[in-house]
Amino acid sequence: MRVAVIYPEVYEIAKYHSDRKEFPPFGVLYLAASMEKAGIDVRLFKVTQYLLNK
Repeated sequence: MRVAVIYPEVYEIAKYHSDRKEFPPFGVLYLAASMEKAGIDVRLFKVTQYLLNK
């Protein structure tokens, strides 16, 4: 089985008072790792503002 995990680009502005990108969010990594451990082929894709405006 193959699964695509899609996540938005995230900026941690409130916590660090500057534009800091987190890549990828830990929740996405935990899900992907769990699925890979179960034998699933996982691919991660980041959705950026550029892709949303097309």
